[in-house]
Amino acid sequence: MSNLKVVTIVVTTCLLSLLIYIYPDISAVENNLRQQISPEERTPESPTNCLPLPNATTEKSPGKNCTMPFAVMFDGGRLGNQMCQYLSLLLLRKEYGIKIAIRTKMKKILTSYFENVWVPLNGSKCFAQHTQPISFHEMYKKLFTFSEGNPQAYPLSESYFISNYPCPVDLLLPWREKFREDLVFKPKILEKARKKIHSSLEAAGFAVWADLTVVTVHVRRTDYINHMKSRYGLAPLTKVYFHRAFDYFRERFEHPVFLITTDDRKWCEKHLLGPDVLYAGSKEPSVDIALLSQGNHTIVSFGTFGFVGALLGGGMIVHPENNPTYNCEVSGVTRSVPIS
Repeated sequence: MSNLKVVTIVVTTCLLSLLIYIYPDISAVENNLRQQISPEERTPESPTNCLPLPNATTEKSPGKNCTMPFAVMFDGGRLGNQMCQYLSLLLLRKEYGIKIAIRTKMKKILTSYFENVWVPLNGSKCFAQHTQPISFHEMYKKLFTFSEGNPQAYPLSESYFISNYPCPVDLLLPWREKFREDLVFKPKILEKARKKIHSSLEAAGFAVWADLTVVTVHVRRTDYINHMKSRYGLAPLTKVYFHRAFDYFRERFEHPVFLITTDDRKWCEKHLLGPDVLYAGSKEPSVDIALLSQGNHTIVSFGTFGFVGALLGGGMIVHPENNPTYNCEVSGVTRSVPIS
């Protein structure tokens, strides 16, 4: 082996070791991080129209009977939607023990970025029956109601096609640790994300700090500005929300640093970037979601993209107080921050 190849291998090994040292396994530090958030901050109000929370302790299995009805998930939207729809489907299997299937588009997208997408394809053997359309909300209520009265019986009498874009924050968060095992980023994507983090910290002089609290931040604007206005009547988030979110962590940790991924870098450079607020994003959505998952905590704006990155990460999730998708959330890992 040439001297050049030996040097290259040694340098690469050292770099990866450094990244693992700086960014330890998030599950190992999450309990300690939670202890630094006071109990009073963990008790949001619970609206009366929320779905019953999942048990999230014991996974149920549907068995291998090929004739059993199943549920298949809609596969619309981009990567964030696909991830959240997939995890919502897994939630139904884990909680109620039903057979599940996904469609070709979802399978193709997710297997491009994740190691272990095992759910069978709709139309394959044992998943070829006709399906009835249903919303996720109605499907969940149906399964919950049946299981309450018949805990040992199989809860489906016919197969269903979940026809919307579910991303139920309150139902997914209790399964957070399990979901980290269900969607594992491919090594090349995770390596790119960690290198982006390291290069951003190194450029700002933070790479050698041993006591950093890394907070990843998702700033979504562009297409979502009109979407939030038309669907919820909400105005775009201003710099006030993000600076309030930054201060939330500055008041609780000695050395926080904020790493931003965004679809509007110019806006962030004008309104957000500073000595401890750094741009770390890329032009690859999968790398940006992986990057969001690598922080000790996460600040999100709107949309499934930021949420699934935070869901696969650890620590607290800070969100705008007017984000309606968190209205039912009571897990204790989220915190709402005023937007003005």
